[in-house]
Amino acid sequence: MEIKERSNRILLIMNSGENIKAILNDVVFQYGIIEATIYGFGYCKEIEWGTLEKEDPIFYKKNFLKKTAIISSFNGSITDRNIHVHMSGIGTNNFIFSGHFISAISGENFSVTLDILKTE
Repeated sequence: MEIKERSNRILLIMNSGENIKAILNDVVFQYGIIEATIYGFGYCKEIEWGTLEKEDPIFYKKNFLKKTAIISSFNGSITDRNIHVHMSGIGTNNFIFSGHFISAISGENFSVTLDILKTE
């Protein structure tokens, strides 16, 4: 992974095969991030996401896609060090999916930008 820092912005350019959730957690810890916005895009595989199953309390039904897909939207926030991201993408045969990001492995050219609002 390559990290580029500019003012209050961090750009994470991931190598193929990296665990996106683990990297985000490591960066939050390493930089002491308390609040930030998150956005990104690129290719992923072994994607796990949740779709809303129940509203009160919120409960997600887990979904899994093993093959590589294009993630066109990866948006969320960090609040009190908690990462919350929603995403949408398209896989082979025009399979469209979206929901709450749980985990994924980066493919070629996956990047995430963090706009830092508050640190320790």
